[in-house]
Amino acid sequence: MERNGSVQAWLETAGAQIRWRRARRALLRELEDHIADQARDFEALGDGAGAAAERAVAEMGDPTEVGKELDRLHRPRTNWSLLIAVLAVLGLGIAAMTLCLDGEYLLRRQLVAMGVGLAAMAALWGADYSFFLRRLWLWGAPLLAFCVLTLCFPLWRGAVTPGRLSAFLGRGTFYVYLFLPLLYTALVCRLRGRGRLTAALASLLIVPLALLPMSRPDFSTALICGASMLAVLTAAAWAGWFQGGRTACLACAWGPVLGTAAAVLLRYGQYLVSRLTPIFRPEADPLGKGWQALLVRGALERMPLLGGTALTQTEAQFFHPQGWSNGFDLLWLAARWGTWVLLAAGMLLAVLALWAALRVRKLKSGTGKLLCWACTSILLVQGAGYLSTNLGWRLFGAEAFPLLTYGPGYLLADLVLVGIVLSVFRMDALVRDGAAERRTKAAMPGEVIIPLPFDRGKIRIERLK
Repeated sequence: MERNGSVQAWLETAGAQIRWRRARRALLRELEDHIADQARDFEALGDGAGAAAERAVAEMGDPTEVGKELDRLHRPRTNWSLLIAVLAVLGLGIAAMTLCLDGEYLLRRQLVAMGVGLAAMAALWGADYSFFLRRLWLWGAPLLAFCVLTLCFPLWRGAVTPGRLSAFLGRGTFYVYLFLPLLYTALVCRLRGRGRLTAALASLLIVPLALLPMSRPDFSTALICGASMLAVLTAAAWAGWFQGGRTACLACAWGPVLGTAAAVLLRYGQYLVSRLTPIFRPEADPLGKGWQALLVRGALERMPLLGGTALTQTEAQFFHPQGWSNGFDLLWLAARWGTWVLLAAGMLLAVLALWAALRVRKLKSGTGKLLCWACTSILLVQGAGYLSTNLGWRLFGAEAFPLLTYGPGYLLADLVLVGIVLSVFRMDALVRDGAAERRTKAAMPGEVIIPLPFDRGKIRIERLK
């Protein structure tokens, strides 16, 4: 419909009240379409084009009030409860590390990482996350290229002199791998409306991406990446992101991953059994791989729920954050204050999982949901792995408990993930992407009527049954 003068004036007045430019464009387009539909209805009742447009505009009401109401509903909104909870957990973590770390060097590293991480979180919080999904080449290509180049690190090790560069290439890559699920999520967002074969191919893509950290080898990060990417694909299949039915798409999402796992079990079953036996039966190898689990479980048996307990010299040297291993901060705190510290950490993970299940599913944006699932899955798997290590069930290596324990690199990466989640909630009212539209073939009409010129009659064509 060509814009009538009154329609143009009404839209300009309403649009002047909508402050956010991106929301203004989409809303004015919807308002114009609605006015056009109303005008066509009035024309069908016998009104002229001009009168129908004037009547449709009058039905819309006061443009100033309509624009103010739309501005109130479609503006960035900060999830203050999430922000306050993150800052509270971060404050508890810094307080705990102040009590645990005897020297100033490690604490200073943690504080510097927190400052840089908070700055990155604030920048992402104020940004439009959908911009990064649309400009995937801007960050996805460098991230993937860096991760692929790390496969050559064993060749660099002899050429790079020991120092900060070598340390970054060695340990710093672990933190970069944590963002691989975000790259995978951005790719899945581009597959909306595709079929079951696409879901199966997306499932196959999980395997090589999760194998990138294995080249270090870093089994813990590989587990975090693989589990997070599978959670994102499962959420997409459950939400109807792919065509072909929910059950079939879930089978296509899980089938290739389970098939790959079965092939690995058949090929490396004996090695995996030898690797997992000390975890479930540490007494079978008390002087080897089961020694650590027996040490942790023995200390836990003596710890009360409230109050501290004395540690042996070996336990103190092993559990201390500045001792032989820095992956037992929660266990060190439990030795000083009681096992309620471990229970509180477990409850924190449960609250995060419950919040993700209840709050994320209410988001209007489909891409925002998947991105939030990716970030929360990374934090959940990372926290669960660290907590299991402090309970004597160390599968591979220990990471850091999100926002709570020592680990400058992990703290920085986790705050970046939190910033992305805050951006999703802030921009949810402005990002307009609904569920996947199912493509269906248009049904052929039963008959076609073609009017002849100069009022000479009509031609009626019926479809044979």
